[in-house]
Amino acid sequence: MINLQVNNSSFSTDDLLLKDSHIADDSALFTYQSVDKQFRIESAWQLCNQTGIWSRKDRISNAGSRDIYLSRYLERFVSTPGNYEMFSQEAAGVMKIREYGNRYITE
Repeated sequence: MINLQVNNSSFSTDDLLLKDSHIADDSALFTYQSVDKQFRIESAWQLCNQTGIWSRKDRISNAGSRDIYLSRYLERFVSTPGNYEMFSQEAAGVMKIREYGNRYITE
């Protein structure tokens, strides 16, 4: 489940369309697009076969014609009963995402 805030509007999983997915034994890539086509999210998952640890990197891209401001991005997981070890990183603040040539930069 995803919950984010862009340009003072809240979006959840229901507001995102799964546009593409590629799943392999040790990796997965999911591409979502907002219903209003303002932004796109790529979520890349990779399994380290030596440790058995899955890592995930998400990328949000401005798919519209105006700057977007990302002020919240929260991913929630549902898991079966068991013992889990988890590591998480957090960033604070508001990011402005704008197009610069063929790449996106954050401020």
